[in-house]
Amino acid sequence: FLQVRPGAEEPALAGEDPEPRRRAAIAVRIADLSLRMNDFPLAATWYERAAPTLSGDEGFVLKYAEARWRAGQTSAARAMLDKLIEKSPTNAAAVNLRRRIR
Repeated sequence: FLQVRPGAEEPALAGEDPEPRRRAAIAVRIADLSLRMNDFPLAATWYERAAPTLSGDEGFVLKYAEARWRAGQTSAARAMLDKLIEKSPTNAAAVNLRRRIR
């Protein structure tokens, strides 16, 4: 159940848990669903909410970069992938996605 907090610009979860990892996991689930529904801007927004907690997770960074690319945030997606590939040059999924982004 989504609701908008009064005065807030982004959606919040009703009964939001203060635990950051749990909030990040919920945000990723919503982002994953948004990505599957081809709502790329919404997916990028939800991945952004989880980023402070999960930015070290390569799988997360890959999905976030793809959402940003498909949402039209090409330069941001490129930068994320370049950083990921620098850290993990054998990450084939990151290398392949980076090749697709022009």
